[in-house]
Amino acid sequence: MEKRKLKLLKFFLNNCSNGYKVLDVSKIYQAIRGYKKTGWQSLLADIEHLKQCKYIDVKHVDENNICLCILDNSHVFQENLRSDKDINRKYLISLAVSAMLCGIMSFLGAFLAIKLLG
Repeated sequence: MEKRKLKLLKFFLNNCSNGYKVLDVSKIYQAIRGYKKTGWQSLLADIEHLKQCKYIDVKHVDENNICLCILDNSHVFQENLRSDKDINRKYLISLAVSAMLCGIMSFLGAFLAIKLLG
């Protein structure tokens, strides 16, 4: 999913509780800078994409307000993003530790070679 659509979905998740909620479009423009440049049509297209993916259900959309409800797929998607982020963090830590160990071992190997041969 594109970053802008992902930011829009996160905005909806943060600002919508259970049930339908009316959101002001100007708040979306303030929260997500990309829509200030691209305008109303791109916001409408992204909302339609989220609706087709069954992340949100929309009752009403106009240039001032949006009435929508967060569906269960959004919460599942958010949890998957969190777990992917945790996995990536663990992978990065293990990669950094192994790189440091390789550096230390190569230094010790060179030191021993100098001592034994020199």
